[in-house]
Amino acid sequence: MRCGPLSVYDASPPLAFDISTAMNPDASLPWYREISKPQWKVFLATFFGWLLDGFDFTIMTFVLIDIQNSFAVDRALAGGTRYGDIALSTCGWTGRGYGCRSVGT
Repeated sequence: MRCGPLSVYDASPPLAFDISTAMNPDASLPWYREISKPQWKVFLATFFGWLLDGFDFTIMTFVLIDIQNSFAVDRALAGGTRYGDIALSTCGWTGRGYGCRSVGT
């Protein structure tokens, strides 16, 4: 059996290779059983952080009309608050990006 790279003239068929056993030597366990308790905590914290990250933009879309009616503001001002929210978020993302790049984290 050859150990080097295959040549174009090698007529032998490729070896059967199961990627699931290569990535997971103990294939009897499902993937969620292999994760330790601290890894689950990190996973859940990042998942809920990601979930709530988009929540403020989504909920503002649904309650903007109620805010407009409750505070008796016109459509332009209500739309301006939405624009301001997105514009300030963009400034925050840009500042965070420059800060992370200059600090290195």
